[in-house]
Amino acid sequence: MLHSPRIPSAAAISKKHSSSAAIHDALNPSRGIRDDIARRGGTPKNHAKENARQLKVMQEKMRAKKEAQELLAKQAAGVGKRAPGSAAYSHVPSRLYLASSSSSSSSPSSGASTPLHTAPSPVPPKRRSTLSSTSSLTGGGRSSTTSTSASPLTKSSMKKSASSGSLDDNPAPPVDRKTKVGEVPAYLVQRKQEWAKQEEERRQKQIEKETWPPGTVPVPEDERLATLQYLQQSQKELTLELSRFPITLTPASVQRYRRQQEVLAKLREVEKGIEVYSQARVFMAKVDDEAEGEY
Repeated sequence: MLHSPRIPSAAAISKKHSSSAAIHDALNPSRGIRDDIARRGGTPKNHAKENARQLKVMQEKMRAKKEAQELLAKQAAGVGKRAPGSAAYSHVPSRLYLASSSSSSSSPSSGASTPLHTAPSPVPPKRRSTLSSTSSLTGGGRSSTTSTSASPLTKSSMKKSASSGSLDDNPAPPVDRKTKVGEVPAYLVQRKQEWAKQEEERRQKQIEKETWPPGTVPVPEDERLATLQYLQQSQKELTLELSRFPITLTPASVQRYRRQQEVLAKLREVEKGIEVYSQARVFMAKVDDEAEGEY
C-alpha cells in the first residue's frame, strides 16, 4: 500500500521560517564553501601556500639533481684526461735536466765519477744512450716524475724564445698613412661640411615655413608656371571670342548676350588668376593626408 508524502502543517512551516537559523541565513548568506567551513569551526586550506611549498620542494630536488649531474660530468672528464706525470711518459727524460747533466759532465770533477749500471728500462732506441749516461752521472737518484714535470716548462720556454726571436727578425711593416699624425682625414672633413650644409638648409626651411600663412603650403614652382601658362592661353582664347561679338546686341539675340556675359565673367576670373600666379610665391590651402585619402 502506497503512502502519500507527509505534508507539514502551516504552523510547522511558519515555525521553520521564523526560526533564528533561517533569519541568520537570510541576513548573512553563505559566500562560498570556504565560508561554510569557517562557520562550522574548520580551517579552510590555503592552496596558494601549499602550491608554493610544493614548488619550492621541486626546485630543491631539481637543483640537487643538476648538481649531481654536473659532478658526474666533471669526474668523467677528469678520468678521460691524462695527468702530466702519468706512467705513459715515465721513460721520457727532462730536457732541462739533460742540459744540466751535460754541463756538469764537462767539469773536472766529472772525470772522477764512476759510471754505475742500472737496470734497462723500456725506452725507445733513440733515447737509450742518453738515458744511460744520465743515470750514470746521477746514480739513478732522480725520479721520473721530476723529469716529466720539468718537460712542459722547458718546451714552453723554448717556444717562447723561438717566437720572440722571429718577432725580432721580422719587424712589422710601416703603416701607410694617407694623412699626417694629428690631422683630420679629408673624408671626415667633407662629411662634416655636408652635415653642416644639410643642417643650414633645414634651418632655412624651418624659418621660411614659419613665415607661411597658417593652414597653407606654397605651390611648387613648376606647377605655378604651368598654371600661369594655362591661364594666359585661356585669356587669349576668351579675348578672341569676345572680339567676335558685335558691338551692339538687339533684344532678339538673347543667347548671344548671355554668352557674351559668360565670356566676360570667365575673362575676369582668368585675369585674377594670372595676377595671383604671376607673383614669386603662391600659397594654397593645406590638405590633410586623411582628406586626400577620402577623395
